Amino acid sequence: MLSPLRLALRLVIASVLVLGIAHFAQGSVLQSLAPLIKSVVEAVQGEFRVVSLDAATKGHNQTLQLTAVLTQPIQIKGQWIYPEAWLGAPLAAQQVSGMQVDLTAGGTLSYSLLVLIVALAWPVSTGLWLLRRMAWALVFSGLLLVVNAATTFPAELWALFHDAFAPHDTWLLLVWSRMLMGGVGLMLALGFGVLAVVLGGGAFRASHLPE
Repeated sequence: MLSPLRLALRLVIASVLVLGIAHFAQGSVLQSLAPLIKSVVEAVQGEFRVVSLDAATKGHNQTLQLTAVLTQPIQIKGQWIYPEAWLGAPLAAQQVSGMQVDLTAGGTLSYSLLVLIVALAWPVSTGLWLLRRMAWALVFSGLLLVVNAATTFPAELWALFHDAFAPHDTWLLLVWSRMLMGGVGLMLALGFGVLAVVLGGGAFRASHLPE
């Protein structure tokens, strides 16, 4: 039976491998994912149009910088907010121009990378099972990336309005976003990683390999 110490060592090795590759490739990965994330944000939040979404370096961190504009007037606590230069907006109406939010590479990719780490760390006895497992892990990593993108970027945009116009109100999107960052995302990543191991095959047989 696989000892906890041996499994912990495998987790460390898998983490170093996955995070090392992600660190050196993060700029390219973020840039390649930008069109997908842009589409996801616009699909779940019709009130915003993404003007740009680009990978950038901010200090020592790689980030995705999203700039968006309102596509239509919105009402918050009885007050109408209009896109800048909106035709028909009343005189002295509240108007907003482009809004920018940043999300670090870690915030964008961490949950997806954890799925890969868990799937890679668990022992496997054949290359076929490993390929099947990692294929499932990539599917679940992509799914978790979409969930993260559909939650975090819209929440960051809406938070600008929440803080300015309704700071004492509870908005479900912002609550869910905080829950995702506060531990739910980690639990989902671990669960998807284990599921990839199980669906890949050979998980339990491999765990009884000789030490």
